[in-house]
Amino acid sequence: MRMCLAVVLTCAAGCAADSTSAVFPPGATSFELDQAGGLSPTPAAGSTCTPANESYTYVLATKVLSSNVCSSPTADGVYAFVAAQATLSDAAAGQLVAALGALEPPPQPCGSDLTATLVVTVPSRETTYDAAECLVGFDDVVDAIHTAMQ
Repeated sequence: MRMCLAVVLTCAAGCAADSTSAVFPPGATSFELDQAGGLSPTPAAGSTCTPANESYTYVLATKVLSSNVCSSPTADGVYAFVAAQATLSDAAAGQLVAALGALEPPPQPCGSDLTATLVVTVPSRETTYDAAECLVGFDDVVDAIHTAMQ
């Protein structure tokens, strides 16, 4: 009985430590976010991507946010990737980094028709989150990105 209790307490302490680790820790230098899927219309013939495909890269040292977004001039037109780049103001960079810093692991597994992969780089390693759309605060990060790219 005592052995069982010790094992449960050890697991609970280990699980708690893992679940509270920062997704975007202090010292992070960049991130890359790739999104695909979602409930989007079938693109017209000749399209090279689907409407929900987006990728973003941000480097903290330079405050440069790059994007590669699938878009079309009209909803029923041909979709293609459009690349863009912006150097963020201090305010926009602060808003984006704050949203990234607030990301938390999901409390439970989730499912979504949108798939997102977030790669966070710190000086010693990269960490990949394959179901980034499930992270608590993910929508706030996407909103901060879209606001910064306007």
